[in-house]
Amino acid sequence: METVTIGIDLGTTNTLACYMKKGKPMLFKFDGEKMLPSMLYVEEDGSLTIGHEAKVKGKGDPDNLIRSSKTFMGDPNKKWEQRGKSLNPTDVAAEILRQVRATVLRKLKKEEDTVVKAVITVPAYFSGKQKTETKKAGERAGLEVLRIITEPMAAAVAAGREKELNGKLLVVDVGGGTYDLSILEADPLAEEYRAIDTDGDHHLGGDDFDQVLINDLADQFQKENGVDLRKDAQALQRLKEAAEKAKCELSSSMSSDINLPFITMNQDGPVHMNVTLSRAKLEQLCDPL
Repeated sequence: METVTIGIDLGTTNTLACYMKKGKPMLFKFDGEKMLPSMLYVEEDGSLTIGHEAKVKGKGDPDNLIRSSKTFMGDPNKKWEQRGKSLNPTDVAAEILRQVRATVLRKLKKEEDTVVKAVITVPAYFSGKQKTETKKAGERAGLEVLRIITEPMAAAVAAGREKELNGKLLVVDVGGGTYDLSILEADPLAEEYRAIDTDGDHHLGGDDFDQVLINDLADQFQKENGVDLRKDAQALQRLKEAAEKAKCELSSSMSSDINLPFITMNQDGPVHMNVTLSRAKLEQLCDPL
């Protein structure tokens, strides 16, 4: 029976997968993009849609969109009840990983019965239970999980292959929902890496930077137009998408335009949002974080 081996970064916001080709890691593409949004949308008939399509459908119906589920991995009390479906974080992770497996088989032109072996990364702070639930999700998705390794360990090994890293390393990981710091000791000649300690904030990440910007934009809009966009689910979803896009653009630009036509209505009719956001303003807003 044919076998393929892949590496998976099951992220809070986005998921990536790769395989080795001639000694180099090659990323798979999902709908033409290198990242698969870690999102699940529950359709009216109860079927599940994953990734880019889920993200698009969630814009118009955010109440049936599940995002950032990894934040709750291992929490026995967390459940989403939507359109007759009851899903816990492990269920959501399994559906995302099932989509990854299907994409891998399609891109590599392999048959459905191909054995897909996987190494999956998790945050440094994940407990034994959280690692077990991640492995369980992979197995439910039809993957043979070879190993669960921490994200900083994976980063250190990858960097160690390219650079002459020796001694103690500080690995900083700012993710969608977590901010992790890890100290590792590297001996690249022996290809050995040892975790010394981890710290950070397990509930701070890109989502929180987005939220600061969303609140500022919503406050400013309410002051000018008398409407709180946070009370309108569809308007809020559009605002979230625009805020995240602006934040990303400001990584390489000094300003970003946010244009949301017909975002809501007030007593005078349709209202639009037109704002130019500077990098300095974003940094000022996010400084407390």
